[in-house]
Parts: sequence; structure tokens; C-alpha cells
Amino acid sequence: KFKHYDQRLIFEGYNEVDNLKASFQFGQEAAEQMNRLNQIFVDAVRATGSNNANRVLVCPTTVHMSAPIAVAAWTYPTDTVENHIALAVHNYSGAFVQDLSVDFEKIEKYSVQYNVPIMITEWGTTSNAGDYDFRARHAQNYIARAKYHHLFPIWWDNGSDYELVKKYTEQ
Repeated sequence: KFKHYDQRLIFEGYNEVDNLKASFQFGQEAAEQMNRLNQIFVDAVRATGSNNANRVLVCPTTVHMSAPIAVAAWTYPTDTVENHIALAVHNYSGAFVQDLSVDFEKIEKYSVQYNVPIMITEWGTTSNAGDYDFRARHAQNYIARAKYHHLFPIWWDNGSDYELVKKYTEQ
């Protein structure tokens, strides 16, 4: 359906594929299964041709964990196009200013090691963390820190506790 869309469209294959033996915990078997799923995703998209043959594809770690053990278990899928894969993790941190750099340095290390861009495809500050002004300052800081570490963050707006933009008006 999307193969004729231009390169501004990217695909992420999965969201938080879980480890049933230990829910939301790292497991080597689950990581290996996630790597196989990522390969299936890359092969399937590339096979549809047109712009999908060379668009950027985003492949996650198991459960999108950003922990070093999960990122280290991720393998770069075999691809017909060079440098068109990004690694996806989620990272929810209430840390502020330099405290974020500790997490980001670990993630950036793998970006350099694997020569792959890393996208933080979910992050945010809950409405419980503070008022809107605090959340805006936290977002500004988070993005600045991520950019400094060559990471690409995408805010998770779930329409409730992570909501930034009201999508519906009351009737």
C-alpha cells in the first residue's frame, strides 16, 4: 500500500514484542527470536519493491529495551541496501540535564559500535511528573541531550498520561 510513498516515510516493524517466559525482562532466547523477526520484516518490506526496496526500516531490540544487555543482543539484519536500518529502543527517564547523559552514553556506544542510528521511538514525561511547564522543560532537555548523543527521540503521546496535544474536543 505504501510502496510509492517517498523516503520521508519509514517503517518500524514491531512494538514491544514481549518475552513470555519473563514478561518485560531480557531473555537471550527472546532476543534471538526478535532478531529473526527483524530479518523477516526487512525481507518482507524489501520484497514489495518500488520505494520500499530502499526506504529506512526501524528494527527494535526485544521489548524495545534500551538496557545494554538488550542492545548488545541485537543483530543488524541482512539487507539489500546499505545503511538503511535504524535500531529502535524505548527510554522513559524522569532524569534531567546531565543525568540523562549516563543512559544516552550507553545507547550511543552501541550506535557507534554497530554503525547504526538509534531511534528512541518512545519516551516522554507523564502528567504525574509535574505541571505542563516542567514537562515542556524536561522535553526540551531530553531532546537536546539525545541530539548531543546522536539519538533520535520520538515523544509517546498516548492520549492520556503522556498526552501533550489534546486530540479531541469535548462536545
